[in-house]
Amino acid sequence: MIIPFVRFCTRPVKPVPQGSKLKEDTKKFLKELFSGGYQASAIGFALVFAILIGGGIGYWLSQVFDNMVFFYLGLIIGIIAGFRNLYIMGKRTKL
Repeated sequence: MIIPFVRFCTRPVKPVPQGSKLKEDTKKFLKELFSGGYQASAIGFALVFAILIGGGIGYWLSQVFDNMVFFYLGLIIGIIAGFRNLYIMGKRTKL
């Protein structure tokens, strides 16, 4: 019972091809992976920052004019601007 197990464990392993082909494929894969991650995070940040900026301006206007309507209006405008940015960046990068 031990001999077949030892024979199975000691099989020769196929060598990994060395050379420029493997390195070029790896470089290409990593480049695509990181560029895709960068684009996705840029789209997410654009959405969040547009909402925060719209909400911040609305909050500031609500404090100046003592009316909460400006906060909600700024927040809604920020949300609309954020999703507009999301649509434009998604269309441009084709994720």
